[in-house]
Amino acid sequence: ARFLESRYERSDEDHMMREKAHLFRPVAVFVIMLTSQLLVRSKTRVLAVTGATHQLSPSLFLGLALITTAFGLLLP
Repeated sequence: ARFLESRYERSDEDHMMREKAHLFRPVAVFVIMLTSQLLVRSKTRVLAVTGATHQLSPSLFLGLALITTAFGLLLP
């Protein structure tokens, strides 16, 4: 009986973790989108000031790679 009880408790914890992950996912996606928007805006502002357009492509590529990696980790 004790073995069954511990199994039920464990499955309940798993369920709680799953619910937390379900709640966390959209929040994380929103944060990623927000930060990417801010990064793009600050980049364009910096570019407008300095006029160094050739610096955009590597950093933008890196940002996109980071964002896609984050999405890959978040989505099952």
